[in-house]
Amino acid sequence: MLDAGCGEGSYSLEIANACPWAEIRALDLKHGTLPDGAPANLSRVQGDLLQLAGKEEFDFIYSIDVLEHIRGNQQVMRHFHRELKDGGYLFLHMPSDTLDQRIFPDRFFRRFDNWADHEHVGEQYSLPELTLLLTRSGFSICHAQYTFGWLGSLAWELDRLTDSHWHMKISLMPILKLLARLSVLLKTSRGSLLVVAQK
Repeated sequence: MLDAGCGEGSYSLEIANACPWAEIRALDLKHGTLPDGAPANLSRVQGDLLQLAGKEEFDFIYSIDVLEHIRGNQQVMRHFHRELKDGGYLFLHMPSDTLDQRIFPDRFFRRFDNWADHEHVGEQYSLPELTLLLTRSGFSICHAQYTFGWLGSLAWELDRLTDSHWHMKISLMPILKLLARLSVLLKTSRGSLLVVAQK
């Protein structure tokens, strides 16, 4: 498996512990190390998703909230297709272009927006646009949906609003988790994008 854009490696670590039979390679542009006691089936490498070698060596690639950070991310989708073995799967999650509507006034999110203007340099899509790009890259779409609709947005916004108030954030955490879980159960026509595709 390839964790494409692993960041601090939290997803890699969880999957490596849950699937001890699977070899997981955690790749990120930034240098990083694995925590002490990381399972033997997990390795971390530094690399650029725009320059993958295309060796057809992975059965499964997952990329969670990464492509919005990469300008020209359609090229990364084509690289994912080349990196997968025939019959391999891609799990892709990213924000969509429908996330501009907020519940609370924009002025409360200036700090995040300043960060996102610098960090979110990659193209963002609607669900039909993303599935079309993946199909053009050679994938067959197995599943596609919007995630984290209105309830997920509410949880995210409340979490951001309490960033500088840790006591409030901790108090709200059970409610935020409940909102996030409920948002997963409800079908939505906006939010982030989740696509499972097969080579």
